[in-house]
Amino acid sequence: MSLEDIHPHERARAIGFLPQTPEVAWDVTVETLVALGRLPWPGAPGGAAVEAAIAAMDLADLRQRRTSRLSGGERARALLARVLAGEPRWLLVDEPLANLDLAHAAALMRKLRVEAEGGRAVVVVLHDLAAAMNHADRVIVLSEGRVAADGPPEEALEPSLIRDVWQAEARWLGDAGTKALST
Repeated sequence: MSLEDIHPHERARAIGFLPQTPEVAWDVTVETLVALGRLPWPGAPGGAAVEAAIAAMDLADLRQRRTSRLSGGERARALLARVLAGEPRWLLVDEPLANLDLAHAAALMRKLRVEAEGGRAVVVVLHDLAAAMNHADRVIVLSEGRVAADGPPEEALEPSLIRDVWQAEARWLGDAGTKALST
């Protein structure tokens, strides 16, 4: 079955997508922006889902702030909360760590892990190889439009592949779950 074969409302309920550079069309409050994630669910109560998404992304203190007054990281968290509020079965997230400080980036990766363990399919596009190494179950490396590697992070992100794909000499430091990439 193709995505085009799925009714748009069902597709919107099934897939939550956060593009790398999402647009916010109106200067609404964070709470209103997050509540927009419930649009695919007409008539469905969204209060609990909106509250859970606001809490998950640490936005309670910002809920009445207008989106024009958010920092880049705050805006990124609010936009991901909007996606989470829709309670999709699939989360497709492109470069979610951009603009986030260290604490919020770590919290975001933990949240995505919780979502995956809760039964959601989570697909994340990352250029941060250390984040992929430390948090992914499976890594697919693309190079010039082709799959260069596909497997567990330790296999897909071997130094020889990093050299071939990114033309960088690198080695992994540290233990599983806390590895750093040294170039």
